[in-house]
Amino acid sequence: MGNTVASTVTQGDQDLTIRQRQTGAAVWATTSANAGNAWDLAGRARATANHVAVANQGGSVISRTDQGNVADVRANAIVTAYDFGEVTSHAGATANSVHVGNADIYVRIDNTQVNSGGVQADASFQGNGGYDAYVGADAAGNTITAYSCSDCPGYLEAANTQVNSGAVTATANTRVDSHGRAVITGVNAVGNSATFYVTRPGGD
Repeated sequence: MGNTVASTVTQGDQDLTIRQRQTGAAVWATTSANAGNAWDLAGRARATANHVAVANQGGSVISRTDQGNVADVRANAIVTAYDFGEVTSHAGATANSVHVGNADIYVRIDNTQVNSGGVQADASFQGNGGYDAYVGADAAGNTITAYSCSDCPGYLEAANTQVNSGAVTATANTRVDSHGRAVITGVNAVGNSATFYVTRPGGD
């Protein structure tokens, strides 16, 4: 991670103003996991330029976040095994990320995210034969997720501005030369993503 802020309060209010700028050339994460015979093998890489995580319980949350990235953000996960039981290869790359969660009633957010850097996530697996292979890559320019109490009359107010002008790409490659039971490969690439909720996703 280029810049990261984490704030957790179990009893009390939070009133935060956070500004992050990633102006370096690159934020890269690479992993390579390799074995001739592996029962449970995983390779995971995650690169993030700017990250904010706020958690609260027993009070209100007021959060003002301002993130900017111009760096090249890349994550690369490589996994190989000739014989395998279960293998996982996952790469995640994000320029600007904000997560605000409150188990109490009140959340107010003013969020600005600007990304002009390239974001790239690449994941791969190659093997001869085995059972289950899971390969995934996720890339995002700007992302925010926020929620308030799902078991009480929660209140969430959000002002959100996201601008992405950088290239955002995700690739996943899986190769099994002989046999396999399950091969699942997926990618997600998004410029801007915002999720706000006061009920559990999929709940009442």
